[in-house]
Amino acid sequence: MYEKEKYSIDFKKQVVKEAKETSSLAAAARRHELSANMASYWKRELESDVLFRLNCEFALFD
Repeated sequence: MYEKEKYSIDFKKQVVKEAKETSSLAAAARRHELSANMASYWKRELESDVLFRLNCEFALFD
């Protein structure tokens, strides 16, 4: 069995940022020797975290 590689949150943000700047998630993933699926997962993960934090902040003002 293989050990799962762990990536820092900063690295994940960097890959997603590059993908947004170039409009190509697959190209950004290839540059870092990752699968496009993993980069896509990170993108969804980071976006949902941002939305969650925004919803929490707005809830404080209700």
